Amino acid sequence: MGLVGFCAVLTITWLRMIMSGKFVPREQVDLIVADLRARIEFLEASSTTKDATIAEQASQVAKLTAQGDLSVRMLESITAYSTNARSGSGYVAQAE
Repeated sequence: MGLVGFCAVLTITWLRMIMSGKFVPREQVDLIVADLRARIEFLEASSTTKDATIAEQASQVAKLTAQGDLSVRMLESITAYSTNARSGSGYVAQAE
């Protein structure tokens, strides 16, 4: 049987102990798994909150962009109006 057989028996015994919970106490495994589950729940809640925040910010950016476009159009129309008024067009009453 030799060295290979001894290593095989040792490995099988070691795996059986791990699978049956004798190598690592079940309570310790349960604590580790509970900690991981709590962390996953926290990260899922955090991700949901982050997604809601991003959606709200995107909505605010869209509103601000619309307001900015309106402001730009108003300023451009004022600039066009003042340019036409200076050139003597019909926008300004003639002085008597």
